[in-house]
Amino acid sequence: MFPGVSSALRQWPVESFAEIANRIYEETGLDGILDGTPNEKSHAESIQDLSKAPLEWAGTRLGELPELLKYAKFVVSGETSAAYIAAAVKTPVICVLGGAYFGRFLPYPELAGQEIVLETVSYPMSCYGCNAKCVYPLQTNEPPPCVSNISVDAVWEKVVPLLTS
Repeated sequence: MFPGVSSALRQWPVESFAEIANRIYEETGLDGILDGTPNEKSHAESIQDLSKAPLEWAGTRLGELPELLKYAKFVVSGETSAAYIAAAVKTPVICVLGGAYFGRFLPYPELAGQEIVLETVSYPMSCYGCNAKCVYPLQTNEPPPCVSNISVDAVWEKVVPLLTS
């Protein structure tokens, strides 16, 4: 799991990541890895505190990510470089995607004959494409509704098929 992102406008709540980790662990018994930049470690620790799943912090360097991600069963990520790197090495990715830059980078278009390994989960709103100038009043470090309203169930729906593959 790569829960950290560079902006609160793209940050899915730690409680939601913890719940996904719990469901994966309860369903499969798989251990999980939380990864990200060194300044995201406290974010990962919050998820560890909230989760019953055994989650280890990795702190992988950017140059080492392709090798790590190549051997992952799948990845659940916020909108961050790890999602793109995982897709590049053909590891299935579920990316929690808000609306700030929706359509600019993700979701990838469906192309005939190509398997998409990077799937997105979003909460569509009329303000999509706001370029990170949220029209809603937000507290400091509060995610916008296009991210905070993405349900754990919606992400779980995308994860379930990856558990048996």
